[in-house]
Amino acid sequence: MKITAQGPTNTVTNNFSINVQYPVSTFNVSFTSITGSPSQIPYGGSKIFIIKNSIEILSDIFLGSTTISIYVQDTSSPSASNALLLIDFNDTSPLATNSVINVSLPYTGYYTYVSPGVFSVNFTAYNQVSSITQIITVGINAPFNNYGFTVCYLLPTLTSPLSDTCSLTLNGGFYYIPKQSQLVIYVTWSNPSKEFSEKK
Repeated sequence: MKITAQGPTNTVTNNFSINVQYPVSTFNVSFTSITGSPSQIPYGGSKIFIIKNSIEILSDIFLGSTTISIYVQDTSSPSASNALLLIDFNDTSPLATNSVINVSLPYTGYYTYVSPGVFSVNFTAYNQVSSITQIITVGINAPFNNYGFTVCYLLPTLTSPLSDTCSLTLNGGFYYIPKQSQLVIYVTWSNPSKEFSEKK
């Protein structure tokens, strides 16, 4: 578009461009490598311990990874103009790479988590006139073993406001606790691990 202003002694002309775009109104995210919920993805590695001279020197380290495949497409009607996609995988692991990407739509790709956890993945589809966001919870779940629980109860006494009693025994498939007491269940578990010993 051209706009011209004319006066008694001169003429000024400016050119302008108008970019008309269809906005992004909806988009779809698919996790193509999994079945079921993205919050229930099994972790493909295991927890490791490093032992040196019979002393644990490193723990809470995970060896392995889990890769998820992702397909994202614009489902706006009419289709959005020049739609782009920003993905923030919210992976704070020190070994994470490319946890934030900016690409065009449609997008087919993958991301590798190197440790288990629950991640709020931010998908934002946008163009020059609009943006829309979906936050999807991705759970990379490590298996566990050595599961156990203890049933206790808390009961006020004359000497203590709450006395924790855990000496209950299973009687006919049931635990019996006194009336007006508070039930407490302590649950313990651990992740399967591999032990590595460092030789001198």
